[in-house]
This record gives sequence, C-alpha cells and structure tokens, in this order.
Amino acid sequence: MKKLAFLLGLIIFFIGCPPVYKNAARIYISRMEWENAKQQILLGIKETPTDFEYYCLLFKVEVATGQMDSAFKSFQTAVKTDSIATFDWILVKEKDNRSSYGQAFLNIARLMHSKQKSADALKYLDYAKTINPDDYEVFLIEGQIYTEMKDPDRANQAFTKVLKIDPENPEAYFLVGIIAFDKKQYDSSVVKFTESIKYFDVKWKKTAKTVFQNLPDIDMSLLYQIADLYNAKKDTMLAELIKVKLGYDQPSAQKRNIEKLMIVTNGISRTHYYLGMSYYYLKNDSMALKNLLKSIEYVPKDLDALFFTGELKIKGSKYQEAISYFDRITKLNKDDLYSWFYLAVCYTQLKEYQKAINIYEGEILTRDPKNIEALTNLAYCYREIGNNKKAYEYLIKAEQLQKEK
Repeated sequence: MKKLAFLLGLIIFFIGCPPVYKNAARIYISRMEWENAKQQILLGIKETPTDFEYYCLLFKVEVATGQMDSAFKSFQTAVKTDSIATFDWILVKEKDNRSSYGQAFLNIARLMHSKQKSADALKYLDYAKTINPDDYEVFLIEGQIYTEMKDPDRANQAFTKVLKIDPENPEAYFLVGIIAFDKKQYDSSVVKFTESIKYFDVKWKKTAKTVFQNLPDIDMSLLYQIADLYNAKKDTMLAELIKVKLGYDQPSAQKRNIEKLMIVTNGISRTHYYLGMSYYYLKNDSMALKNLLKSIEYVPKDLDALFFTGELKIKGSKYQEAISYFDRITKLNKDDLYSWFYLAVCYTQLKEYQKAINIYEGEILTRDPKNIEALTNLAYCYREIGNNKKAYEYLIKAEQLQKEK
C-alpha cells in the first residue's frame, strides 16, 4: 500500500513538473548557452508542437542572438498557437525583459518595412506599442510607413505622438513639415521645419564635437571628405582618414559616431532645403536662398539645393554666381539637361555666346535634338556673333518642330 502511494505521488510529481526539454532550455537560457537552449526547444516542439511556450522560448533565443527573421516566424507561430497565453507570457512571465522584447518587435518592424511589407511592419509596431508605449521610435516609424502609404492623417497622428513623448525630436518636426509641404501648406511647413532645424542644430553640434573632439574645432572640409568616403563605402580609406586626420588609434570604435554624424548632417541639410523650398513657393526669395545655401553648406553635393540656388541667382540677375552652381551639377551628373540649359542661358546673358553655343550644340542637342528652346536660343546666339546663315538654319528647325506639335 505504501509502495502504491509512493508511485502515485511520483506520477503526480512528474505530471506537475514542466516537460524536461522546457526545463533544460530554461537552464541553458539562464546560462546564455543559446545553441544548447535552441536544441532543447526544437526537441520539445517535435514532441509537443501545440505548446505555445516552446515558440516563445525560441523567440527569446532568436532575439538574443539577433536572428530577427527567425524570431518573426517563431512569434507568429506562438500567436497562432495561443495568442492570449503568448502575450501573457511576454507581459507577465517575462516582464523583466519587456523592453528587450519591445525593441525586438521594433527591429522586426524595421525589417518588414525594409522588405516593403507594410502590413506586417504595422502589426509588429502595434506589439511594440503594447509593450513599450513610451518608445517614440515606434511612432516615428509608424508615421513614416503611413506617409509612404499616402495616409497623411494617420502619419500626422503618429508624429504628434512622437512629439508628446519627445518634444525636441527634430525628425518628427521634419516629417510633420513634409506632410504640410506636400499639401502646399507652406506657412505651416515653415513653422515645422524651423522647429526641426532648432533641434537638429543642437544634435548636429553635439555629434560633430564628439567626432572632432581631438581637433581644435569642427573641420567642415574634413567632414566633406568623411561623407564622400562613407557614401562610397570606402571603409579602408575612411578608417585611415579617421586614424590620421581625426587622431583615433582605433578607427572602428568611431564607426557608430561617424554614422550618427552622417545621419544628422543629411537630416539638417534636407530640412534647410525644404524650408528654403517652402519660402520659394511663398515668393520669399531671400529666405529661400538663405536656407538653400545653408543646405549646401552641410551637403555640398545636394543636386536639388544646387539647382534651385542657381535658379534664384538667375532670377536675381547674378549670372556669374549661378554658373558655379550649374557647373557643379553637370560635373556630378553629366545628363542633367536642365542644368546644361541654365548654364547656357547664363553665358548668353553674359554675352559669352561661343560658350553658350558649345553647350547648346555639344551638350543639349546631342541629348535632345528636338529641343525647341535650345534651337531658338542658338539662332539668337549665332545672330549676335554675326553668323546669320546659322541663325536662320536653327530658326527654321525650331519653327518646323513647333508646327509638328
């Protein structure tokens, strides 16, 4: 009788204990022996494929080892198996790791976003919001996705939440400004872009001072060299420059700071560009020019900023100054027809007709033989240098093409 009672107790004990694979997996997880933990979990799944917790544990291991694609699939399976128990596991049993899981969901959302899977990205952002409701990055990405989906109202709601959590977030002000800009609400976009620049400026100075801390001051010419190498992904040359010019013995340790500086530099440059364009459409040329020039100061190879700066210089009859901007564009992009055209117009206005003719014939008509404006301007240039025969030929061609329209 005692033996029977002992056996019954033993049976109850084993029934009450978690499965051996699960226990083993938890032990390995506590020791951060991820591969061993994964092996035990997979054995458990093979034996009990309907146990949601195995998939949760697998998700935990894959998050810890940075396997976001796999973590995404494991969590999906856990939710399909038992959604209520899965969220109870995260919010209650794993409450000490909530922030890590929130970050994991955010990373999975970024991954889905990069794969243009907006619906999946938004779903995982919802999970991230449930776990970490005060993480502004969740709402920032959500707003970006809704912007891409052409849903400005939801995008604006998301960015507004960002600013409630982080009132000095320059990216959020910029993105709200873009929504207003796209709606042609330029007075509103000016306000938002101005706020964005105020906080971008603080962020840029702080980041730049960190990178240039071994130098007396922030060296903009050196910044341009860093940007060129960074954008071209010339990592070896960039590492050498960081070591020699910035004075760091271990260039790899500065990789993250360089990356941050590039992101903030592009951010502040782009914000100045859009602020300049907001003033441009509001017919405030002086403020437009001021901000476009500021954009170029941060990113000298921004083709958009260079183009509209050149255009405003032409508008102000500063043709020689305009030439420098269009010349820079054509060196960066030889097929920019509009910049070649404006360059020729500047030389025409300066009465440097042969230079204008060379551009019209050698750069514009070779790319667009039926360009009526170029043909008409060529007729004018040839007439001004006394070649009436050539002027007449081009004028006839222009008239013929005009009739064919």
